[in-house]
Amino acid sequence: AAVLPGGWPAFVGLCGRLVLRVDHFARPPHCRLRGHVLWRTLFRKVVFLGRGFFDYFPVDAGIWNCFTSKVVKIAPSQKDYLGKDWEEMSMKPLLLHACCAPCSLEPVRLLREEGFEPTICWTNPNIQPHDEWRRRLDELRRWCADGDIELIEAGEDRERWEAGVAPLGADRPRRCRTCYALRLAEACRVAQERGFEYVGTTLAVSPYQLFETCNDVLERLAAARGLTPVIRDFRPYYPEATRRSRELGMYRQNYCGCRFSAVEAAMDRARIRDERKASK
Repeated sequence: AAVLPGGWPAFVGLCGRLVLRVDHFARPPHCRLRGHVLWRTLFRKVVFLGRGFFDYFPVDAGIWNCFTSKVVKIAPSQKDYLGKDWEEMSMKPLLLHACCAPCSLEPVRLLREEGFEPTICWTNPNIQPHDEWRRRLDELRRWCADGDIELIEAGEDRERWEAGVAPLGADRPRRCRTCYALRLAEACRVAQERGFEYVGTTLAVSPYQLFETCNDVLERLAAARGLTPVIRDFRPYYPEATRRSRELGMYRQNYCGCRFSAVEAAMDRARIRDERKASK
């Protein structure tokens, strides 16, 4: 402690920060906030007993003030002792179903600004062919690892997708609703199983998706499992997500995922090209 610029006060504050940091990473993401609450309760009791102790024994007040202000009440002028740790203490864990890395960029950033700490959940049995599925998952893995974001790779029932979704191929509204339901049902199952209270999805980030349909499906599935759906309209941020993903060199697919959407996307691109040529 003597070698630290702040002496004993800095040393005690550093110990408090270390306790929170170790406890934070020792717990699963959905239990971290709960752990921080328990630690704060313990520290408050220590504060109560400690103040009585210091009334009788002459101890450097800077030591006690340093510890209590950093760990219990965090005075505005003292927050630097905890820094990002203090921000994480107040974050609400959220399970965020993700369809790909580019579509996750803005939702994660904006949800964090709201006070959520997203854990990414991957379950997309609709993505075809397998090489495409692998490429998107690998990109998501890299991005999560670089951003220190936990990634849960949940179950994917491809046979159920082929039996329940593929026969609706020509009927896009019904096909997409059924596909959303299959993926979001698995995400909600994982959220409930792992103790999350909040659940969301990046599926409706793209303006090419069925926004209202996706949100309706999420609301129904979340309610059935006692979860709180976090629904936001991220579509206005799609251009920013496009820009950022290109800057990061991310792989960007040009269709939603299934073989039917690949055909529909190709037809849309051809139509747009024809319209542009006709307008010249």
